[in-house]
Amino acid sequence: ILVAIDESGSVSDKCYETLVQTLFSLKSVADFFMVRFTEEVHKPAKAIKDKKDFYGFTRKYNGGTNFQAVVDFAEDEKYDFIIMLTDLCDYPPHKNSRIQRVFVASFGSGSGQRWAQFYIEKFKAAKEIVIIAEEANK
Repeated sequence: ILVAIDESGSVSDKCYETLVQTLFSLKSVADFFMVRFTEEVHKPAKAIKDKKDFYGFTRKYNGGTNFQAVVDFAEDEKYDFIIMLTDLCDYPPHKNSRIQRVFVASFGSGSGQRWAQFYIEKFKAAKEIVIIAEEANK
């Protein structure tokens, strides 16, 4: 399992905090490898086997978003499943892939909701999207 956490500029601090808490909670379910991504995947993937593997975890990057880069990385590294923790602010991966994937999304009332609706309507990808939190309107 590859878990990829979105560190792009569109991810607000509150959204990122929610995504990180989700990342921490996934540890109680399974061992996995984790990468951070923006418009590229920031390598190497880190094995997450224990809570100590999260020690000192903080945001490191900023920039655009590219889900296809995560899919390409997972293909190259022979992963079977991807969990992308994200605000959904990017187009869906455009290449066919053998890899199963799920988008776990946290977002505010703006662009993330529009992207989620875009995914659902245009790409019939609702089964790939799990909404974990929405930020309160300010």
